[in-house]
Amino acid sequence: QEIKAIDSHKSWRPLATLTFRMNHAVHGFSPKGYHIVNVLLHALNCCLVLGLARILLKHHYTAFITALVFTLHPIHTEPVASIVGRADVLCGFFVLTAVNTYLRGGSFRYMAIAVGIVATLSKEVGIAAFPIFFAIEVLLNSQRNILAMTLSTLTAIALLYIHTARHGEYLVYQWTIMENSIAAARLGPILTLINYAYLHCRYFYKLITPIWLCYDYGYPCIPHIDKFSLDALYPNFFFVILLYASLLLFTIFCLINRARRTLFVLAFSVLSFVPASQVFLPVGTILGERLLYLPSVGFSIGMGQLISAFFSPEIIIQKQRGRAHNFRRIAKILRRVLPSNASLKKAQIILTIFIAIFTAARTVYRNAQWRSERTLFESSMYVCPHSLKVLNNLALTLLKEDKEQMDRSAAMLDRALRIYPEFSSAIYNRAIILRHQKKHQEAIHNFIAARQVTNFTDPRVDSNLAQEFLSVSEQISTVDRTAASLQFRESLLNTALEHA
Repeated sequence: QEIKAIDSHKSWRPLATLTFRMNHAVHGFSPKGYHIVNVLLHALNCCLVLGLARILLKHHYTAFITALVFTLHPIHTEPVASIVGRADVLCGFFVLTAVNTYLRGGSFRYMAIAVGIVATLSKEVGIAAFPIFFAIEVLLNSQRNILAMTLSTLTAIALLYIHTARHGEYLVYQWTIMENSIAAARLGPILTLINYAYLHCRYFYKLITPIWLCYDYGYPCIPHIDKFSLDALYPNFFFVILLYASLLLFTIFCLINRARRTLFVLAFSVLSFVPASQVFLPVGTILGERLLYLPSVGFSIGMGQLISAFFSPEIIIQKQRGRAHNFRRIAKILRRVLPSNASLKKAQIILTIFIAIFTAARTVYRNAQWRSERTLFESSMYVCPHSLKVLNNLALTLLKEDKEQMDRSAAMLDRALRIYPEFSSAIYNRAIILRHQKKHQEAIHNFIAARQVTNFTDPRVDSNLAQEFLSVSEQISTVDRTAASLQFRESLLNTALEHA
């Protein structure tokens, strides 16, 4: 679709598109090759995370735990198993390569900036590489390279300009309730920010408890805070305050103790999440697990630090050069209350094995759910049973695969239409079911309704509408051959030709 079109989502990912073209040139539309590339990219990213953790943490076991968490985290199932997740894993590869390269210092900084450009051409979130470079200079480098910081800033601005210049007359897509219900609701700036902040809590919850996963969290899966009242704000707003207060206190604690590496890990997570946070611009999904692919790097490093620091308290004060007095105090207290080193080591190994088994089992199970459209949509019904897209897609899949499930499909579509009567896809699919049930007049009514609620002409609707008019005209000619009936049949045929 032309990016300048009014109904374009304004996504420009030429490098990701190029990789799809390369796949197609080798093996056509066979899905196996596309999946292999995604898995290989994820494997490379796991190695890059291991390298990054070694540079930042200076401790091999902590780096190993970090890589283990990132490799096996169930949240990565969607970007790796889904072919369209290529943009996320490809962008992740280039951002991680750029950050690892930038940390080498010297002239490698400028090479990293070039790789950051490539990351942005893979997916828009790649632009987060440039503020991450800035964070490296501020938090990790004793002598800041002003030239590299300036070049990073100018490059990011230039990329934003080039991207937006391609949008044409319609700079920003006007999201509908189906894509981003918060942006479409127009709740006002304060309530909109509160709702987006609550989404950030949901994202964090998905990272720490990746049990209930779903491919779509669209309307009305996540409730809105639509007014300033205690009933509307509680408990969602409480979680918002808890999350951001915790982040603020943790940041202050790290600043007081000059824990610059820990601060950088936090900055990496936050900066890589900003493009998906909806704070500056709304995105095309209210919550997407694939959007956590890059932010989960910082989460994985944090998990590695947490496990290692608890069982080996001295690790948390490495490389602090005598300044982290509070960290030392905590370490001494832990040494008094915790068992011996040998017992701690055993506990650390047991906990690591438990995390590996749990995450691996959950990831394998989640991959099985992504095996087919039906298994994916069926599993989503347990997490978001009222999601319009889940209801519509499962109904359509059942209709294609199993005609005996037609009544169940119709019930799902009816439920979706009770939630949102102007859901054009559900109206259209309901008309398809009515056609299979030989209810042609009702099918015509639904096809016309689907045509009326869309902002553009859908050739599928017109084609099916023509067929239904033709079917009704044939029934009339068979049942009643009076002059009035034949005249009505002729008008139906003319209408069919108009929509053909």
